[in-house]
Amino acid sequence: MNEVSNSESGRRPSADRLPAVPRRIRLGVHFSLVLSGLFLAGLAYALIADIPQYVDARGVLLPRGGMERVMPLRAATVRQVQVREGQTVKKGDVLLTLDPDVAIEAPNGGGDNAKGGPELVVAPSAGVVARVRAVPGMAVRADDWCVLIMRSDPEFSAIVYVPSDRVASFRQGGEVSLSLDTMPKFGSAEITGRVTKTSVLPRSPEEVGRYFPLREPAFEVVVDFQRAQLPVGMDSAYLRPGSLLTASALVNKKSLAKWAVDRATRTQ
Repeated sequence: MNEVSNSESGRRPSADRLPAVPRRIRLGVHFSLVLSGLFLAGLAYALIADIPQYVDARGVLLPRGGMERVMPLRAATVRQVQVREGQTVKKGDVLLTLDPDVAIEAPNGGGDNAKGGPELVVAPSAGVVARVRAVPGMAVRADDWCVLIMRSDPEFSAIVYVPSDRVASFRQGGEVSLSLDTMPKFGSAEITGRVTKTSVLPRSPEEVGRYFPLREPAFEVVVDFQRAQLPVGMDSAYLRPGSLLTASALVNKKSLAKWAVDRATRTQ
């Protein structure tokens, strides 16, 4: 009997004699369980949580109300042009010297004797001369603009060109995120604006001109924003006329489960 008992006890070692599982293996098992739990939790969240869907379009940054057209007070002849395109001017700087033609405006004429002294046309605000249309000897009227000045600190709008199959996503008053190409270091810093206007008909590449490389007709969508809405760390110096950008409009929020159901419904 003792021999049998000893043999059985030899075949069945006690629990305290079992080999210990290495600590590395136990940690690996625990880590795998944690990863599996996180994956399952993320999958469940993706199935039920609403994921935003965006539609992108390309555009360009242009001054809004930043261009000032300088016009004479009355009909005149340009005597001298004191500025050139690209020149920086201060408020009050002389742009043009005119010889007013009072004879045109006077009810009873008056000829040369009715002409007054030279008229100085000055800059209404500080900025950069964008275009000079006046030349010496040119006759101008009171409603003819002679010099175009871009103010030093203008407000901007994003002009976005959206293909016809996406224009419905850029609805009036809708929120749009703008990301400037000139700011690679601020990829996560986006400007938020709202759609204020959409063209009735698509614009052709010829209508748009050189400031934006439009390859096919597209609708012109205006997105306005304020400087106060610039993200922290983004200085207004990054806002330059002609800067290309990407505009993203939020279409809707849909979970993977809803997306799968909608897709299955459309295929039926």
